[in-house]
Amino acid sequence: MSGFPTLEEAFVLLLEIDPGVPVGKTAPGHEQTYISITGGTLTTVPSYTGTPVSATILSGGDWISSDSDGKRMRLDVTSLAKTDDGAYIKLLYNGIVTLTPALGLIFSGDAGASTTEFGHVVNWVKLQTGSPKYKELENGHFVGSGRFVVEKGKKLVVEYRCSRVVV
Repeated sequence: MSGFPTLEEAFVLLLEIDPGVPVGKTAPGHEQTYISITGGTLTTVPSYTGTPVSATILSGGDWISSDSDGKRMRLDVTSLAKTDDGAYIKLLYNGIVTLTPALGLIFSGDAGASTTEFGHVVNWVKLQTGSPKYKELENGHFVGSGRFVVEKGKKLVVEYRCSRVVV
């Protein structure tokens, strides 16, 4: 069937995160948690046909709202990245985390927690910049699949593999 978009592999996003800070129940009635994003990288894959990007995540935050049934969390992220050549990129994304027992171990800080598979975290990404070199990123529609990477003695990392929607 024709007319459906396809995906082009675009970039890998690695976000180092701190443990969540419970905010409590907010006016919309959702339990909310704030998570600081303390570092990471945004790197285009070699096959990406757009402008190559290699950037460091400087800071950011995720305002997470938990569904009342306890099955999903809604992500609302804003971060700032600095490219290797000095340009700044604002990274915004929304997403959905489908909670699993493996994610429960991670979020509770259980010593038996381990890296999760891709597929339980999805996002849709918007990029903004004042840099003419990277301006075309603002015209892209990006979607990603994520996982949590657990390594003993290191910060928790969320890894997204993001693709550009091609029509």
